[in-house]
Amino acid sequence: MTDEVEGALRRRVLRHEGPDAAWQDEALVVERPLYFVINGEPLMATMRTPGDDADLVAGYLVTEGVVDDPARLTILKNIRGPEVDTICVGVLGLDPGALERLRRVGASVTSCGVCGREGAAAFTPRARGPLRPLEVPTAQIPALLDAMGRRQPLFEATGGLHAAALVDEALEVVCVKEDIGRHNAIDKAAGWLLRQGMLDAAPLALISSGRGSFEVVQKAAMAGIGTVICVSAASSMAVRVAQALGVRLFGFARGRRAVRYWDPEWGAPEEPV
Repeated sequence: MTDEVEGALRRRVLRHEGPDAAWQDEALVVERPLYFVINGEPLMATMRTPGDDADLVAGYLVTEGVVDDPARLTILKNIRGPEVDTICVGVLGLDPGALERLRRVGASVTSCGVCGREGAAAFTPRARGPLRPLEVPTAQIPALLDAMGRRQPLFEATGGLHAAALVDEALEVVCVKEDIGRHNAIDKAAGWLLRQGMLDAAPLALISSGRGSFEVVQKAAMAGIGTVICVSAASSMAVRVAQALGVRLFGFARGRRAVRYWDPEWGAPEEPV
């Protein structure tokens, strides 16, 4: 027996503990494909957790550099299918070649933000413009992580989601988005910024529940976010992108611990990572 609601599904499982086993209800995070249709043309599919689909597609278009004005974007309809969902979006003034440049080979997956792209251009650091990194005192990071955790109901129920949180100049968490894919969670946060008319409004920090990868830092920079705080380690490529774009990058943000991998106040690195 199953009982599905948006983002979570309950079913009977057999839980083992040593030699003992017992049937019980378990909440599972929902993973379903979502097709993006832009101006009537299919673009791509992504595996995601249902919820905030409009923010997801809006944020993807932001972090890929296609849309930066909410007035250009119209959410036309969100169609729930038996197995696959579809969201249809209208974009005013879309470059005719933009969809072809974005179209991926096959479906993307929740763990990868660059699958299907070709060429070195996919890995060239890009930002919306000069970034304004928000100064986040390391002593404040535990409170921000706690605030993010309190706004993760699906993670609390399932233990199976990533989260992306936005922190404003007052060091308050203003937005938390959840998804089975950490890149999708970041896109949902970026889409929320766009739809709220807050792109470039003020310096922000992004907290990501996963590791600091190339794509995490890149997506933040394309949303105009200059400070990235990750719960897990940063990769060499993430640090290289942070150096190139002037992103303040933290990793291993757990409890009172945090590692500052790069800070634009340090100046130019002596050697590239």
